[in-house]
Amino acid sequence: MRNTKWIKDNLFAHRGLHNHKQNIPENSLLAFRRAFDKGYGIEFDLHYMKDKSLIIFHDNSLMRLAKVDLNINESKYEDLNNIVLLNSQEHIPLLTELLDILPKATPMLIEFKSS
Repeated sequence: MRNTKWIKDNLFAHRGLHNHKQNIPENSLLAFRRAFDKGYGIEFDLHYMKDKSLIIFHDNSLMRLAKVDLNINESKYEDLNNIVLLNSQEHIPLLTELLDILPKATPMLIEFKSS
C-alpha cells in the first residue's frame, strides 16, 4: 500500500489561493505564492504544449480566464507568453517558473491534462 499520509496531513489550495475579485487568478504565480505563504500545499494542472513546454492551466481553452479564443493543445508557449489572466498582471506560468519560486518541500498534487 502506498503512503498517502502526506496528502492527509496537508491542506491544499486548489489552483493556488486565488481570488478573482482581488485580481488574483487561479493557477497564477501570485496565487501559488499566497498558498505557500499561508501554509498550504498546492494543486494544479499541467498541459504539454506543441513546443514541449509544460504550462500550468486548468482549462483546454483560454476563453474563461483570458477572453482569448485559443485552444491550449493547438498552441506553443510563445503564443501564450503575453496573455494576461483576467484583469491582472499575471500570465500563464511554465512549470519551471513555479518550481523556481516555491520551496522544494512544498506539497504538490499535479494533474496531467490531455486532449
